[in-house]
Amino acid sequence: MLRHRSAIGLYGASRWRSNLLALITVLVAGQATWVMAATAPPLGVLRQFGVLGGSAVTGAGGLGVLVSGDVGSSPTATITNFPPSSVAAGFTLHTTNNTTVQQARAAATAAALDLASQGPGVSLGAQLNGQILSAGSYSFSSAADLAASGTLTLNGPGVFVFNVTSALTANVGSTFLGTADPCSVFWHVGTDATLNGNSFFGTVIAEASATLGAGATVTGRLVAGTAVMMPGGGGNTVGGCSQLPIMTLLKSAQTFSDPVNLTTNPKAIPGAMITYSMTVMNSGGGSVDGGTTVISDPIPTNTAIFVGDLGGVGSGPVSFLQGATSSGLTFVFTA
Repeated sequence: MLRHRSAIGLYGASRWRSNLLALITVLVAGQATWVMAATAPPLGVLRQFGVLGGSAVTGAGGLGVLVSGDVGSSPTATITNFPPSSVAAGFTLHTTNNTTVQQARAAATAAALDLASQGPGVSLGAQLNGQILSAGSYSFSSAADLAASGTLTLNGPGVFVFNVTSALTANVGSTFLGTADPCSVFWHVGTDATLNGNSFFGTVIAEASATLGAGATVTGRLVAGTAVMMPGGGGNTVGGCSQLPIMTLLKSAQTFSDPVNLTTNPKAIPGAMITYSMTVMNSGGGSVDGGTTVISDPIPTNTAIFVGDLGGVGSGPVSFLQGATSSGLTFVFTA
C-alpha cells in the first residue's frame, strides 16, 4: 500500500494525513465554509434508466415527454401515456417488471442509502434561490425549495450530493446555471419531488413520488419510490445521463518468428508464426441477460491454426475476467 504524507498550514503548523476525508473550501455568504467532498453513488443497472417508478410511470399527453434512457416501474409495472411519450432510440420501454427493472430498483435503493450516508455535510436553508455552490455534500433539515423564476448555480468539477429530509420543489420558471456536470449531481429526497422549472440538474431519487411539470426539463434521471408523473402537453425531455452497456472487440495479430529472421525482428512472410488474439469487453451498467452474441473471424486461406492455452495446460484458448456483476459465462475446452 502506497503511503503519502503531506502537511497543510492552517492557523499554525498542522499535519493532516492524506487518508483523511478530503475537504473542499467554498465561500458562502462571504464566510469560509468547509464542505465535505461527495462521491457518486454506485448506480449499476440504474445507470441506463432515465425514469424509474415504484408503482407507476405516467407520461405526458399531447407531444409527450422524450426520455433519453430506459423507462420502467418496479415492483408495480404500470406504464401509461407511452405513447405519446417515448424513449430515445437505443433505450427500452419496460412494460413488465422484468429482471432489468428489478435490478434497477435494487440499485436505486442502494444508491439512496449511499447518498444518505454522505450527509449531513453543510446544512442549507430551505430557499435555494440565488445560491452559488461548489461540489460537496449538502443537506436540508426539512424541505428544499427553488423559488419561481429563481436560479441555483452549481459551479466547477466534482460531485454534488443533496440530502433533503422532506420535499423538494423547483417552482415554475426556475433555472439551474453553472459549469457543473448535471450527471454528477444527485438528490436524495425524503418524500416528494416536484420539478416545475425550466431546467433541473441531476439524478433525483425520491422516496415517495416524482412529478415533472408541464414544460419542465431534467438533465439527469427521475427515480421515485411510488409514482413518476409527467402531466401536461409534453414537448419536454428527461435524460442526458443514461448510459447503455457497451461491447468492444479488439483483435490483434503479432508475428513472433519467421523462417528467415527467426525471432529477431520477424516479418509476416510465408511460414511465419503469428500470435492471434481477440478480446471482447462488455462494460457499463446493463443487466445480465440470456441473449447470444456470435463472433466469427474466418482464417485466411493457406493458414494453419494452432489453439493454445491461455491458462494452465488444457485450459483452452478462452478465459473470462468477470466484473462487479458476473456474466455467469463459463467455458469448457475439448482438444
